[in-house]
Amino acid sequence: KEVSTNFDLTLRGTSGRLEWTATGFINRVDDYILLSPTALEIDEFQVFDYGQRDVELYGFEAEATVDIFEKHDRHLHARFFTDYVHGEERSSGAYLPQLPPLRYGVGLHFTRDNMDASVDVAFNDDQEKRASNELPTESFTMINAEVSWTFEEPNMLVFLRGTNLGDEDARRHTSPLKDIVPLPGRSISAGLRYDF
Repeated sequence: KEVSTNFDLTLRGTSGRLEWTATGFINRVDDYILLSPTALEIDEFQVFDYGQRDVELYGFEAEATVDIFEKHDRHLHARFFTDYVHGEERSSGAYLPQLPPLRYGVGLHFTRDNMDASVDVAFNDDQEKRASNELPTESFTMINAEVSWTFEEPNMLVFLRGTNLGDEDARRHTSPLKDIVPLPGRSISAGLRYDF
């Protein structure tokens, strides 16, 4: 019989120009399904098998938004965010596979008339807490930015978007292919959306 015990606590608040929310959680799960290595090999490749373990996961996520200024048709606010999760088998204490590392960052969002602009900087910590069959993942900082213009006549949106502007060798620990395929490098794209 599968048993799961979940405890989540969320707090929210506002104070002047500040809005914030913070959530913490603890989950104890019986018969959690995960992929684990076995002692078998076929054609020099290690065999993996899906199994069930009793596990515990805990972590948090938090976000805060601060209005920097708002005047007539102009508005600027900053967003701060972070999240973290830890997971392990209850019997052995072994870390669960593909756990995301600590992440935190900041973003700025500006609007004026029909223009909308934003930039986000997110730091992903290295991941040393890993399953026995995983390699560690190095930290990276992801910088993304976008600016767009909306036109009423015709009903059209034009945008310019940049991702991974620091051209980081970014690999997500949650990806089973992270040791082979990194995230895309620096990319700049432009586009147009027309509604009719």
